[in-house]
Amino acid sequence: MSRALITGLAPICAVGIGHEDFAAGLAQGREGVRPVESFNPEAYDYRVAAECLDFALADFLESEKTYLDRCSELTLAACALAFEDAGLTPGDVEPERVGLVFGTAYGPLDTMWAHTRRVQTGGLRRASSVLFLHSFVNTPISLASIEFDIRGPVACFCQGMASAGAAMQFAGDLVADGRADLVLAGGVDALSEVLYAALNDEGRLGDGFVPGEAAALLVLQSEAGVAASGTTPLAELRSVGLATAPDDGPAALLLARERALQGAGLAEGEVLDFEPPMHYGRPFGASCALDVAAAICQGLADTPTLVGVADPSGLACAAIVGKP
Repeated sequence: MSRALITGLAPICAVGIGHEDFAAGLAQGREGVRPVESFNPEAYDYRVAAECLDFALADFLESEKTYLDRCSELTLAACALAFEDAGLTPGDVEPERVGLVFGTAYGPLDTMWAHTRRVQTGGLRRASSVLFLHSFVNTPISLASIEFDIRGPVACFCQGMASAGAAMQFAGDLVADGRADLVLAGGVDALSEVLYAALNDEGRLGDGFVPGEAAALLVLQSEAGVAASGTTPLAELRSVGLATAPDDGPAALLLARERALQGAGLAEGEVLDFEPPMHYGRPFGASCALDVAAAICQGLADTPTLVGVADPSGLACAAIVGKP
């Protein structure tokens, strides 16, 4: 079995866009939590979020798109950044040996809502085939696999805040088992007023929880893949643990932690606990991958470091990264 080596990072969030900018933002303590600007927040008591206001898809793709949900835009840009950061271009690795695994809590929620409202208010005649096709939770990775000619395993995981963790676990297994030489793995979620309003209605805003948006990808390669492509490992994805405990996030996180330690063959005293900065908020399904990227950017992976994320519903993941 091969180790899953991390050879590239592609974070897009309120603190920075791309590996270097994100690392600089963390080092400078750049604040991404600001008053909401992408929609009018006056209807809400809580009016801050970690929005990625400087993001524009045209900076990353040459081809123009007729319509894309923001979640899909973030996904496509992250894929472009991932190849670039690893020093690769699509096609450097045989397309059938390249995979893409993304996790998301909400997917293209804004487009889904827009399409649903058209039908609810105007009947079936108001249905839009364009919006409909862009409203599925796996639409972003489907578009990305086409855009970057990825013909290996492609999968989408929806497990709340643990979504990116689930994606990373599956991607790590693909590399370790020899089913892929390179896999882009991580998570994505976009902010919109639809999501913000739902969080407000559920009472989840405030009390230290700041909603954020992000896409975060890790480039995972096998040892043979690294040797063949000449890439340089930044870290190793040692293990990922997943767990559920209905309506008990802390209990689920503890179990996920135990499973991650067991998978890495480590004891409690042999890992550092990563404390995520609050500057980029909590970007839902992208959280675990973004935290892993932050830990690597801050040089913490020199010692095995554990990143843990729990959802209030009782879904949790824990990932351990270490020296390559």
